[in-house]
Amino acid sequence: MSKQVRNWSGLQRFTPQHFEEPATTGQVVKAVNAARARSQRIRVRGNLHSFSEIVRTEETLISVAAMSGVIDADRSSGLVRVRAGTSIYNLSRALDALGLAIPNLGDIDVQSIAGAAATGTHGTGLHYGNISAQVMAAQIVTAAGDVVEIDESDSNALKAARVSLGTLGVVTELTLQCVPAFRLDRLDLPRPIGETLSQIDDLSAGFDHFEFYVLPYSDLSLQKRIDRSDAPAKPLPPMKKFFSDVVIENIAFGATVKAGKLVPRAIPPIAKGLAKAFSPERRLDKSFDAFSTVRMVRFNELEYAIPREHLAEAVERVMAMIQEHGYPVNFPIEVRVGRADEESFLSTAAGRETGYISVHMAKGMDYEPYFHAVETIMDGYEGRPHWGKMNWQTADKLAPRYPGWSDFQTVRASMDPQGVFSNDYTNRVLGPVVAVPHT
Repeated sequence: MSKQVRNWSGLQRFTPQHFEEPATTGQVVKAVNAARARSQRIRVRGNLHSFSEIVRTEETLISVAAMSGVIDADRSSGLVRVRAGTSIYNLSRALDALGLAIPNLGDIDVQSIAGAAATGTHGTGLHYGNISAQVMAAQIVTAAGDVVEIDESDSNALKAARVSLGTLGVVTELTLQCVPAFRLDRLDLPRPIGETLSQIDDLSAGFDHFEFYVLPYSDLSLQKRIDRSDAPAKPLPPMKKFFSDVVIENIAFGATVKAGKLVPRAIPPIAKGLAKAFSPERRLDKSFDAFSTVRMVRFNELEYAIPREHLAEAVERVMAMIQEHGYPVNFPIEVRVGRADEESFLSTAAGRETGYISVHMAKGMDYEPYFHAVETIMDGYEGRPHWGKMNWQTADKLAPRYPGWSDFQTVRASMDPQGVFSNDYTNRVLGPVVAVPHT
């Protein structure tokens, strides 16, 4: 009997009947064939940083954690072959040693590269796609136990495989399009919320990577203005970095979160006090170090992607809703932007310039009323949920929001006609597999 599996926040807990952790593609084939012989469905896990039920299963769970490392790299083309379970943290450092980097990253780097791609994980910047957009090829073990290579020779299959929610098979290797290593000049700047929202278009266009945080019950935002630079890195001194990233952003922030959990009515004054601690800070660092942040305070999260032109209005509505209902929100709201994505059928940025709004609630607090209220607002903008984060969507509501929805379903049905790589979550948000009629 397998042990209980928990995701990073501890919200998702389940016990699969069979747990496999293969180290080679051959071992993956063996695990898939064994599950098929038991007539069991299969889900695949990376580093368990998804908040949704995407990897939950009581049947067979396959972990790719043991499949880690760079297989091959061509510095001249930037093409890098990597094993699916490689964490973004480790991959970034391996690439840096080769003089390469991933063009854009989110602010969390503990995920496996395959899991991050499969869920459409992204960073920020109007000229940059999400992590999956860098996938040029993928090796997948199908439900039949076949090892297939998907690349640009079959563009529809590749567009489905880039963001697949793990429904096409077990991804064992990826080829990524990387770029020469670069540095980022990042300025963290507190500004009034009204000013940030009124200038959001100019700020998004004026910096290579722009995002901001707003703290409910306060009138301040914290902007992150980030530009690429060829200048030598000038990271914060170690003690200052520790004080900023660990003491202030985690230990002190964690104390305020705990206080808010104990006395929810104290959250508004706590938020106002916390906002006053925002201060300007500049760092020029390697790209992956400037993109990522340390997250020690655990939470649950919901994120939606909406057309970028509605971003400021949507943030204002979320802030007003929190005030109106008095929700005990003690985490900042994160706001980012991204270019239209033509590389993936199920990318949350597919076919449109996108604004991202992420809301969080501390672990152990009742997130549902707040998250449901945010989701209702986002539905009004044809919002698309981050596949790895909380949502209550259904396939019938989501299908019209993705121009390539039916194309994805065609590829899915051809690769996994029996729905072996499905669970209750994928059946809810994507629908069950519908067999492709023979012609």
